[in-house]
Amino acid sequence: MYLKTLTTIVALAASPVLADDLHNITEPTESKGITIEPLQKSDLVEQLPQFKGFDFRARRLTFAAGASFPKHNHAVRPGFVYVESGEIIESRNGVTRKFKAGDTWIETADTEHWIRNISDKDTVIIAVDLPKQK
Repeated sequence: MYLKTLTTIVALAASPVLADDLHNITEPTESKGITIEPLQKSDLVEQLPQFKGFDFRARRLTFAAGASFPKHNHAVRPGFVYVESGEIIESRNGVTRKFKAGDTWIETADTEHWIRNISDKDTVIIAVDLPKQK
């Protein structure tokens, strides 16, 4: 419980101000307009044996204007996102927030969210996560 509360506090402190005008944006049903560039990937077992079966991965995702990624969870893939350029919205638990260049968010095991670029310019994010190996 303490960790969940602490994670929520950290996530809220790192997140931008909630935008009131975002509550009418519809949830996307498909992934579209996203280019994924792998930046780095490492097998964690060499560094931390308890993470056998997981990779440490960094990717650059470019969301074209109007691009979207549908609802998904991070139950077995926690991560951290940094907005490198542009603006993007992320919606979780019924709360939709706008992020701009320099903002971050955390994706914990209880995160279920969707993402959409509602601007007319590309948005670039850097996503670092711990996916299970395939």
